Amino acid sequence: MRLEDKEVENPFVEGSPAALVYARVSDAVVARLTEKFEAVPPKKEFQKTLRMILQVHEMAEMGNDRPPKKIARRQLQALKAASQRFLSALNNLHPHSLEDLQWSLEESEILEFAEKNPDADFDAELDLKTIGMGDLRSHISEIARWTKGELNKLDQPPSAKSSSTGSNLDGTIVSLAEIFERYGNRVAKSSCYYDGVSNGYKGDFYEFALEFFDLCAPDSYFSAGALGKRITRTLAKDAATKTMP
Repeated sequence: MRLEDKEVENPFVEGSPAALVYARVSDAVVARLTEKFEAVPPKKEFQKTLRMILQVHEMAEMGNDRPPKKIARRQLQALKAASQRFLSALNNLHPHSLEDLQWSLEESEILEFAEKNPDADFDAELDLKTIGMGDLRSHISEIARWTKGELNKLDQPPSAKSSSTGSNLDGTIVSLAEIFERYGNRVAKSSCYYDGVSNGYKGDFYEFALEFFDLCAPDSYFSAGALGKRITRTLAKDAATKTMP
């Protein structure tokens, strides 16, 4: 295997939603989806685009499963207050105490590394995962900023776009159609059609979209037939929008 063919290490925090989504679009998944095109798309660019589409899709899905406003507001207010208090406590801590705290957090990690790697060069090989105090302050400030923004959103009336059902799946289909047309040199709309003989949907784009959802977001659609119907309706609507003056 060439060096450039090796899968890039996941850049997100282990176990986080972003890391899980990133891992879903693996090299194996990209290879499977590449088979749907006559010309081979640039792997890194293709993989990056698919990951972005899936990230947007999953973020929108998370937004569809929100708690009631009353509960959300109470939880966000509590988190905002706690983050502000914690940040204030850190800022008021004596520099010497901050150093002690940093060492206490790192000590167990260093001792574990030394026990497992007695002959290792610490400076060259030790990669501490413990967050630094400066970064910790930055993260806590971001949490406080985020909670403030979320509380402001709760006070805004929902827009027509955000309240419409199914808009997330439609948007993902349109995004997949764009990369299908870019790399496949075919019109996605005409590559998904109902076949009366087999009593089901067929076409290269239909198969590409179905494979993407099956591999990366299997809970996004009810059935293969429902997905095919959704694709034809969405792309017809998208095509009509593009032709409007």
